[in-house]
Amino acid sequence: MSSILSILKNNLGGVSWAHKLENIFQFFDIYYKKIETYNNLYPNSIYDLELEKFVKNPEEESKKLMQYCEIKWDKKCLEFYKRKDLISRTASNVQIRKPIYKKSSNNDDSYKYFFEEYGKKYSWFN
Repeated sequence: MSSILSILKNNLGGVSWAHKLENIFQFFDIYYKKIETYNNLYPNSIYDLELEKFVKNPEEESKKLMQYCEIKWDKKCLEFYKRKDLISRTASNVQIRKPIYKKSSNNDDSYKYFFEEYGKKYSWFN
């Protein structure tokens, strides 16, 4: 839900499917079906990082991710916003210059009512 709202709010000009709610939901549906297919073909090969858990405890969750990827964890990975050499030409350009934003988690609950019809159409949207 957070990702869907973010796509709508950021008016992604160069992304053709991002301007109509039905297209956004279809894109997410394709994504979830692909992930399910690959999870069935290659069990335990895709790491599922939950945004809510990560935002609540970034150090613990980033350590789990790095361990899964067999990468040595470094506290600097949580201090990315201190780097002066980061460049982004996306909507994340401002976000990468600030610490992990904790207030966005569950901010989308008040919008659920507007998307009720999609919850009936797409099983992953609950």
